[in-house]
Amino acid sequence: MSASSPISAPRPSETAEGEAGLLKTSSIAIDIENLSLSFGATKVLKGIDLSIQPGEFFAFLGPSGSGKSTLLRAIAGFGPTPSGRILIDGEDVIGRMPWQRNVGMVFQSYALWPHLSVARNVAYGLEERRTPRDEVRRRVESALKLVGMADYADRYPSQLSGGQQQRVALARTVVVEPRVLLLDEPLSNLDANLRVQMRQDILSLQRRLGITTIFVTHDQEEANTICDRIAVMANGVIQQVGRPAEVYDNPVNEFVARFLGTANIIHGRAERTSEGHVFISPTGLQMPLGRDAREGTGHLVVRPQDIDLGAPNPAQAMSGTVTGTEFLGGTIRYVVEAKGLSFLVDEKHGRGATRRSLGDRVDLTIAPQHAIFLPSTGRSA
Repeated sequence: MSASSPISAPRPSETAEGEAGLLKTSSIAIDIENLSLSFGATKVLKGIDLSIQPGEFFAFLGPSGSGKSTLLRAIAGFGPTPSGRILIDGEDVIGRMPWQRNVGMVFQSYALWPHLSVARNVAYGLEERRTPRDEVRRRVESALKLVGMADYADRYPSQLSGGQQQRVALARTVVVEPRVLLLDEPLSNLDANLRVQMRQDILSLQRRLGITTIFVTHDQEEANTICDRIAVMANGVIQQVGRPAEVYDNPVNEFVARFLGTANIIHGRAERTSEGHVFISPTGLQMPLGRDAREGTGHLVVRPQDIDLGAPNPAQAMSGTVTGTEFLGGTIRYVVEAKGLSFLVDEKHGRGATRRSLGDRVDLTIAPQHAIFLPSTGRSA
């Protein structure tokens, strides 16, 4: 089996003992209440409140230094003791040692013992728990089968690819039947194509085990494609929690809008008129806003794919000039100068499609429902 081969679905003939009966865990909730943590005078986590549902695949998403890995390690019991509460299945685990929490953690580095075979690496945690030998053998076989590594039991880490080592690290974690699975940027050491395959494999594994899982990443694509919900973090604060599409479509502040995808963000103010709210920029841009807009200063957020090139509604169109182009495969991204501003605009690319050239004059149209106004009073990073 190659490193990029997907984790196969269980065959009807496979027993419950070899699959769910042995490794499946009861899904549990995780509740974090007013969690704070400092390294000396530096506040790393600042009053985190969060609830993760039983069986949920949840992501902590944010840039380096946002506190996402520190929060994950606090749940696992590594590092300084924070203030606040971490409830796993209703029990506060603050102050408990990592091995007393029964959580499984997969690190960014696979941390496999180089002198031990694949099977012995996976068995290590069970042996430390003094699990009977026959049960160790049975559970190791089941865990390796679950991650598609049963044929590699006698090999050593140096004989495996990066993707195979990651599978072994996953097997070593799930074999001890943790209550919670914690993944700290587990795909960052893999090449781009293998990351795509592995994230789907991890999702398949999580669904089959039914285990509550937290995935830490700075890669928005990873979080968006496999997680049920995400918490976007910055400077030790959770900025927004929700399903990926909800957060992408309705960011609560400028940081979330910029971090989760590409966005045109324009400073200005919203004013009420007889025909509804209108956004006005210092450069002279004026455009109508949706019904839920509020008056005041703030930022207008428009995604590149929500701007039309052409003039579906000539009354709302702005005239502009193409000053840059990028070919992105399925789309072509244009930079268009209009009303003293630079807009990023995405158009779908198709075989034989005519591509606009630098200097071309175009008309931009932004529908009011696609323009999000974020007042300056909104929570920010």
